[in-house]
Amino acid sequence: GGAHPEVFEISGLLFPFVGRDEREVRPWRELLRDGAFSARSLSESPLSFMTRREWAELLLASRSRTWLRALHLGVHFAERGDTERATQLFSESIRLSPSAQAYRSLAVLSSEPSYAAGNYTLAWRLAKGAAFQGADRLRAALASEMCRFLNGRAAAAAATSPAEQAEWLERIKAFLLEVQSAPNAQEILANDNVLAAETRARVQLSGELDAAIDTLSSQCFPTYGSERAELIELWYEAHYRKAMLEKKEEAGASLDGLSPVEKHRIRRNNAIPANIGCPYPDNTCTSYQRPAFH
Repeated sequence: GGAHPEVFEISGLLFPFVGRDEREVRPWRELLRDGAFSARSLSESPLSFMTRREWAELLLASRSRTWLRALHLGVHFAERGDTERATQLFSESIRLSPSAQAYRSLAVLSSEPSYAAGNYTLAWRLAKGAAFQGADRLRAALASEMCRFLNGRAAAAAATSPAEQAEWLERIKAFLLEVQSAPNAQEILANDNVLAAETRARVQLSGELDAAIDTLSSQCFPTYGSERAELIELWYEAHYRKAMLEKKEEAGASLDGLSPVEKHRIRRNNAIPANIGCPYPDNTCTSYQRPAFH
């Protein structure tokens, strides 16, 4: 195929380079020109992924069997639903050179929660201390995804296995401690999914009810959109537990310790704050009003 200074065309495949970050396009330019990724690209974290068939053909034809080639092919086959081949390729990528992206991909493809959690942990260990350009973005995205996963597992276990629920809550607690020493910890800890997981652990594990209530009534949670039932449930649960403590019952006791009338009174006296009660928040929460009781 012929090449223009700004656009390559191979078998009808177009890739515009104008206006893009050099590190984003350089590996693909190398693949088009040389049939392989350079040592420089292999030393960096990928910033873009191509999943069209034409790119996969170029990767398959590449003479260089590298971790980056295997990672990109894994993403290609995962996007097409071939999880078995994708898993093999991500594992190959790890054997050649472990990366946070490959471990994270194995976690996403896994149907076994414990195995997924283990791969997420390995991904975080590699991402946490990374110093390459884009590492902060990688850490933030990975932490958000991990917390959503851990939070979801803890919520799912609540109705079936208190012991399993406690295990997932402990995982959340341990991960949040890890995050505190990350280079961009402040950014990560302000993420919606991280805040939601932290709030669940505070309500259901550590008993930090006032801190949980403050988070739920002061944070925007813009990315939750209409999926706010979880936040509302945590809001009421925190207040139920506070009421039980005031009755001198053991912290963490069953919520059945309150009568239906008592629960109704608690809900009436602690209305859902607007920031988590509105199913259609905008990104800046301009209509949010802090509850009067705070």
